[in-house]
Amino acid sequence: MAVKVGFNHRFHPAILKAQELINQGSLGEMMFLRARYGHGAAWYEKEWRSLPETGGGGELLDQGVHLLDLIYWFLGPLPLQSSMVTTSFWKMKVDDNAVLTLKDEKKVGHVSPSVVPNGKYF
Repeated sequence: MAVKVGFNHRFHPAILKAQELINQGSLGEMMFLRARYGHGAAWYEKEWRSLPETGGGGELLDQGVHLLDLIYWFLGPLPLQSSMVTTSFWKMKVDDNAVLTLKDEKKVGHVSPSVVPNGKYF
């Protein structure tokens, strides 16, 4: 059985335009990318994705994998330098925030998926 993951964020028009500019060399050499993404909800702890049985993990697994894919797509493979996952706001069994830094000699990727109350990003 084959299992595949659909990284649909690669097909967003703004992401495609950024990749086009990078491929053209219009932006120079890519050295740093910060990716921040998340959900805003008033009841997130009750959704399927916040339950280990149905979601499998928290925000890092839910949205973070898309950010990691974009880091890979724009900068190439980078080794993980540091990471942190936490359940800081919601009362649930999976993480609601994460921070990862990926880095080699020349490039840095920073990822921070989060779930915030009522869409209020801090």
